[in-house]
Amino acid sequence: MDRSTLSADSLRCFCFDANQTGCELQEADVVKAFTHASLEEEIYMAPPEGYAPKDGKVCFLLKGVEGLKQGANGFMKLNAKVIEDEGFSRSMLDPTVFIRTKDGIVLKVACYVSTPGADSSGFSFDEQRLSRSRLT
Repeated sequence: MDRSTLSADSLRCFCFDANQTGCELQEADVVKAFTHASLEEEIYMAPPEGYAPKDGKVCFLLKGVEGLKQGANGFMKLNAKVIEDEGFSRSMLDPTVFIRTKDGIVLKVACYVSTPGADSSGFSFDEQRLSRSRLT
């Protein structure tokens, strides 16, 4: 199973588990995350507003841009590789949840990739409100 973002059900289970075991929750945000991963497909787009080449050329994308479906997938693949390289294993139930046990300490990481205007994960929340009320 390959999915680019954490499901709402997995998030609820993740938070429930943290609450039941007395674990601390922390949040990290990767700004412009899509620009970190290379694209696997050839994707072209019209030039951005304010830049219009006279010869009618289009832009060939080397990296993802915000709003591009492939951007979330590319970032999640890169993110998963980095996390797995740190010794984490993917959950068998959700490929966006990672677990590592080292020296008796269990670390769990859940990855949610937000795509403005194209969120189909089942979450329904105001991201500005969420960013002001961090879970700790």
